[in-house]
Amino acid sequence: MEESAAYLDTNVFIYAAIKEDELGINSRRILDLITIGKLVGFTSCLTFDEFIWIIRKIKPEMLAKAGSSLLDSNIKFADVNKLIIQNALDIMLEFNLKPRDAIHVATMKLNNIKIIISEDSDFDKVNWIKRKGIMEFKL
Repeated sequence: MEESAAYLDTNVFIYAAIKEDELGINSRRILDLITIGKLVGFTSCLTFDEFIWIIRKIKPEMLAKAGSSLLDSNIKFADVNKLIIQNALDIMLEFNLKPRDAIHVATMKLNNIKIIISEDSDFDKVNWIKRKGIMEFKL
């Protein structure tokens, strides 16, 4: 994968949709970089489930718009398949990650993506990826 590629954790999409502070502004800036083609953004199909679940709970009136916005974006979605789940189990056990986080990491591994944009410091346990916080991410 090229240098200008990054995996986006669910929290980037959530903050972009609901936050008006700097975290929301920077999350939207990251998504804008993907829209204009300066950053290749990857995520898992699992992210859609996580994102919609949170939006449904905290801002149900935004559900249709938020879901459509994510699906209409330039984000590349990776399928969750048996190979990813098999890798996720190994990653979960090796790095003591939650199952969903391990699925994200396995998706990164199988797509040769080394950078994840996330506020979740649990990803720091994985020594072969680099987590960049939303506020620190720069191209």
